[in-house]
Amino acid sequence: MSHALTLPATPAAPRRTATPVRPSHPRVTRFMRPAGVSPRVSEIDVIREADLKPGDPTPGIVRRRAFDVGGVLVAQSRVAAGVVSGWHHHGTRTLFGYLVSGRLRFDYGPGGKDSMEVHPGEYFRISPGAIHRDVNPSPTEDLVVVNVILGDGPSLVNVAGPAGWGRRELSAVAGPSGRPSDSRARGHGRGAARGVGQTAPPPPPGTSGRARGS
Repeated sequence: MSHALTLPATPAAPRRTATPVRPSHPRVTRFMRPAGVSPRVSEIDVIREADLKPGDPTPGIVRRRAFDVGGVLVAQSRVAAGVVSGWHHHGTRTLFGYLVSGRLRFDYGPGGKDSMEVHPGEYFRISPGAIHRDVNPSPTEDLVVVNVILGDGPSLVNVAGPAGWGRRELSAVAGPSGRPSDSRARGHGRGAARGVGQTAPPPPPGTSGRARGS
């Protein structure tokens, strides 16, 4: 009579519980990439001077765009020697600027009575909705600015002027009789009365090139 050989049962291998792996740098923050930005972060994009695209126009200012992605606009502005630009603001956006060369003065505030001068190598910031105009007080040298505009909505809104500007303009050219004096009005059309494209005037009295009340 034959007997079957019975082998002892092999014990089942114990189940291993997966241990969660913690990051070696728990405080590292992962930043979301802005919309429109290439995921290939190793690349460097260079925009040559000849490749700049025309920007939004304001009388007296020549703007050219380098980058416009994800609510960030990087551009160049140029104002010819002795020119005063038209009044404008940058909507709900904030503008940061750097004066590369030349002289730059901003007229702004109620009636355009405040002013601030910027020198080469200096930086400036313009708050959303701040109505201003760019003035080049140099009779010989163009000014060049690099701007970075942040935010949503239009990057430029051209306007007639700040509150009280029209009344200030009329009083500036009126003679004792209330009529425009010949010395101020001779040879000046409406555009010249506003200073657009004309020789840069001196800063408003009492400002000394710095913002009043700042």
